[in-house]
Amino acid sequence: MSGQQGSSACELFAIVAFSTLSMSINMSEGLLSGFIGILLQFYVLQNISQIKQATILVATLIMIRMSFSAIKRTNTIMPVNVGRDHFDLMRSTLITLVVICIFMCDYKSIWNSRFDKTENSGISLMDIGVPVFAFVNAFTKTRSHRRILTWKIIYLVALGFTRMGTIRFLKYDVSPLEYGIHLNFYFMLAIHELCHGIYRRIVDQFYLFDTVIGALVLSAYYKLTRFPFLEEYQRTTWLRQNIEGIYSIVPFFAFYLIVADFGRYYEKRRFKGLIIYVNTAIVMLIYAYMRITAEHKQISKKELLNLLHETRNSLVSRRSTNVFYVLWSLVISYVSFATSYTVCRLSPHSVHLNTMVTFVSRNMLIVFLAGNIGIIVSKSTGLCPHPLAANIIYLFSIFMLLGWIRTRIIRR
Repeated sequence: MSGQQGSSACELFAIVAFSTLSMSINMSEGLLSGFIGILLQFYVLQNISQIKQATILVATLIMIRMSFSAIKRTNTIMPVNVGRDHFDLMRSTLITLVVICIFMCDYKSIWNSRFDKTENSGISLMDIGVPVFAFVNAFTKTRSHRRILTWKIIYLVALGFTRMGTIRFLKYDVSPLEYGIHLNFYFMLAIHELCHGIYRRIVDQFYLFDTVIGALVLSAYYKLTRFPFLEEYQRTTWLRQNIEGIYSIVPFFAFYLIVADFGRYYEKRRFKGLIIYVNTAIVMLIYAYMRITAEHKQISKKELLNLLHETRNSLVSRRSTNVFYVLWSLVISYVSFATSYTVCRLSPHSVHLNTMVTFVSRNMLIVFLAGNIGIIVSKSTGLCPHPLAANIIYLFSIFMLLGWIRTRIIRR
């Protein structure tokens, strides 16, 4: 956790764009070229000032790859599913960033503290973990399950209890300001899935414009509640001990509705619906702007635009999951969506049959779980104290060794 104000919005947009470009490197079959892209992301996170030069380098590699694809791989020989490939690219990009950061942040000599999770306000790279998983899960919620309690929810709950037991056994230090004392990342994802499943079961018989419902839920919730995240309070009861996680359930339920609505229109190519969706999103942004100016009358339009590149952002609060954090989560998710779609349109064969992208995208929870295991092993054993070597071994174990094992199993 960091007491600093975090990163700027433009800086985070640049990181997401660069990570998308680097994940699309596909110079040869196999995992190696993808691993080179992951090492480039690791390098940029250490040297954020060099992101412009690194972006140019990766863009050049992609252009070379695109030219090669145009000559050697025509669409008649290898048909490309841009819709599927771009979603795989987006999903693999976001989870790779999360996996790199959760290990790298423990080594302060190579980690930029601006990317730490914010305590009370601000935006940061480490704050996008739950929104990332929520976005990719909600985007695929185009069909309702007959059962509310799915195997995915059971799996997430099992992982949550496993993480809780491991932390207590190893006495690993976890800040309660993230999700509370007992709740954790996996429990929160399971709760989000369960809430959306109950909602879909109720409204499955008739159509509702979920974006409008989500916006109304957000508006009503924030008018009826107020999170005292700046006040000191005793964590005497279970509810108070886990207030951060509990308070975020309703906002992320609304987040799920908005993203799932977008995913449904996108999958079925309902362009009229997409136009309505965009108009509704604009109305939501206008509503947010009116709330900002009403609550912070001293902020001018110019100062609002400056929020894109200023690091001191007091409007967004991850801990209290306020409306600005939900809007920020939507913005960063859609930036990743647009970037991955653009890359797949410009260079479709850079992503199609990309072994690393496919492995990470199809094994998101396994990759994330492996990352958590790597952190626990590193902390409990201290096998490699050198920061750079430890991170490279960690990344190689997850993305090369685990990737090789999973791809071998699938081929069999």
